[in-house]
Amino acid sequence: MSEASLQIACVEWFDYQFSRYKKLLWAVPNGEKRDSKTVFRKGKTVRYSPTGGKVKKMGARAGVLDLQLAIARKGFHGLFIEMKYGKGRLSPEQKEYIELLTEQGYYCVVCNELLLFKSIITNYLGENR
Repeated sequence: MSEASLQIACVEWFDYQFSRYKKLLWAVPNGEKRDSKTVFRKGKTVRYSPTGGKVKKMGARAGVLDLQLAIARKGFHGLFIEMKYGKGRLSPEQKEYIELLTEQGYYCVVCNELLLFKSIITNYLGENR
């Protein structure tokens, strides 16, 4: 299993269990690896992403958490979830985003397994599933 497959399993479970809220949970694809190309410039081999610069200009930000649930509950404006798998650790940018979002009234959590995701969602929404 990988972080991506864990996130897919979590979103599939959510979509099935909470179909009425399906459009209110979405992924923020900031961290997804982009296609890269290798070119030879000035005697050196250089790898670059032809879409990387465009995505940055469009507002991609390092450290933004993986999932956002746009439902206000329990005094919070919404829920942000950072998915980690195995020994994955938060980056300094992710820690900063958690702090900033928490200050703005969002609930932020780190999730590393499907059972934890289920618990987070059902507790946040106040529904037993």
